[in-house]
Amino acid sequence: MRTAFRLITAALVLLLGVLAVRTVRFSTRQITPPPAEPLELDSAAVIQRLAAAIRLPTVSEEDSSRRDPNQLIGLHRLLEAGFPHVSNALTREVVDRYSLFYTWPGTDRLAPAVLFISHLDVVPADSARWSRMPFAGDVADGFVWGRGTLDDKVGVLGVLEAVEALVRAGFRPRRTVYLGFGHDEELGGEGARAIAALLEARRVPPRCRGGRGRCGAVGDRTRRRGTGGDGGRGGEGKCLACAHHPRARRPFINAAGRNRHRPAEPGGGPT
Repeated sequence: MRTAFRLITAALVLLLGVLAVRTVRFSTRQITPPPAEPLELDSAAVIQRLAAAIRLPTVSEEDSSRRDPNQLIGLHRLLEAGFPHVSNALTREVVDRYSLFYTWPGTDRLAPAVLFISHLDVVPADSARWSRMPFAGDVADGFVWGRGTLDDKVGVLGVLEAVEALVRAGFRPRRTVYLGFGHDEELGGEGARAIAALLEARRVPPRCRGGRGRCGAVGDRTRRRGTGGDGGRGGEGKCLACAHHPRARRPFINAAGRNRHRPAEPGGGPT
């Protein structure tokens, strides 16, 4: 009995010793990049472009007879007119009728590419439950109001605003940059699936890290996507670069419906 007790005690001491050594030697793998120089943005114009996009009700209705593809076409035209430098420097392709895919060639063809994603559609909105009309695109009280200000036209406009400013400043990326904007993410993401198939056909490899609740990028970086919502209906979505890809690992659940507001001034104010 005493021998067994001594063996157990010795094993515990050894385990604690190993844990202590590993704790002391542990270091973070987090990269600390140098701070980026601020981009010059016309805040008033940024706000108005987002508000204009909100006014196009690109609603993904469960009932296909209630969907209006003209709203998506209108949003395509709005983005093309609102971001002329993007239109000139990047190649834009319409995928699966209404999704958008942009390519910004990098200076180093051997560097892994990076993919930024968002989506053009929104979930339905019951105006009776809103303090302001969900598709009016009101700018008031320091906020832009409407469906899509959080999920997820702000993502589309935010990426395009950044790329527009960078191109205008003469910046050229070292690695190729892809932008993928699906048109039906709220219904499951067939547009995203088509974009992923396009990447596969062009032999752009996915490199995903993490599992459920995260969304990978193409190349050697990842982009995190959380789950959750605050009032819209949920639905099963998939990561553009991983779960839709033929060599994907697994899907994640993306609850839709973030519906309230976004700071009118970029980078400041409450959320």
